[in-house]
Amino acid sequence: MPVRAVSESAGVAPEWLAATKQARVNGIDLNVKIVSGTAFAPARELAKALGLEVEWDGAAKIVKLTKGCIC
Repeated sequence: MPVRAVSESAGVAPEWLAATKQARVNGIDLNVKIVSGTAFAPARELAKALGLEVEWDGAAKIVKLTKGCIC
């Protein structure tokens, strides 16, 4: 998932660590892959750093990130 777009949508400003080419969100360093100048991180890793829940909708083939409990 794109780190900056998702983080900023959740109200968090990500940090870019140029020396190590990593992104940091809420003090947590993320394993990122750079594609066309955009840092991408695994959905679960980014969601955890943002305090979000992750749900996979297999029928629609989409990832849902939500605040709080998925009940």
